Amino acid sequence: MSCSRFVALPLTARNVAAKLRKLAFTAAVAFGLSAAMTASVIVEAPPASASVGFVDHGGRVLSAAHIDLIYWGRYWAPDRSASPTADEITHALRTVLAGSYQAELAQYRTIGPAVIRGSRVITTSDPPSRFTDKDIEAFLSALFDAGILPGPDKQALYVVTIPPGIYFSETELVGEHSFYRRDGHRIHYAWTTDSVVLDGATQTTTHEIVESLTDPEGTAILGTPGTCDGEKWCEIADICSAAGKLYGVMVAPYWSNIAGHCVIPTPAAYATPDHRLPGLTASP
Repeated sequence: MSCSRFVALPLTARNVAAKLRKLAFTAAVAFGLSAAMTASVIVEAPPASASVGFVDHGGRVLSAAHIDLIYWGRYWAPDRSASPTADEITHALRTVLAGSYQAELAQYRTIGPAVIRGSRVITTSDPPSRFTDKDIEAFLSALFDAGILPGPDKQALYVVTIPPGIYFSETELVGEHSFYRRDGHRIHYAWTTDSVVLDGATQTTTHEIVESLTDPEGTAILGTPGTCDGEKWCEIADICSAAGKLYGVMVAPYWSNIAGHCVIPTPAAYATPDHRLPGLTASP
């Protein structure tokens, strides 16, 4: 049985109340990288509760993940003039994942940086207007059957981007990560409907990526009691209520136990050995 959880809502006023109910990040504050290059990280003050923290429950993590980006629907066809385009989203995500963004994930069981293995636009079908996780899973299985996706492995993460105007069956969700079982494999995936603007697409997708790496099945890096108010998986990006730009790309902050804050690691944070976490190398 697959596990599902909540994430952030798009950056529109109509979703503010639902965001607060779901403990999603509000993106009310955006930090510019140029203003923070002299700091070790871009930080957000920790929540008021002294019990905030994340512990390793020993479940599966993705320590050397490779990501397949999949854009589902005719909307993404090159001749349809999508804005942002699939290529623009892919380029932005490649930029941040190749830099310092994932640096502080190493504290969580020495998780290494994920890389993007490939990007595909699938225009042979469209997602249902009120899709479910089962629709995403059937879509991925069809791509495996057709040989469009490489065979699943333990470090694979499949990220599906849905066109604007198509919503999850629980309408307040704009992104989620989960897994399902197929032929003896566990297929780890995420999806996002936050594709109206580039900032929303990259913010929600990075939120899902860092949580997929540290807790792909709801059994690994999870908040201690009191860290989150909700009943779903409490993960490292769920308690961070600000977004920030890194390399000009909007990304989601995530919690660092070492820093005691929500962070967006900057290149300056890892320029000298004094600022490196164990197992990290300096980012260019």
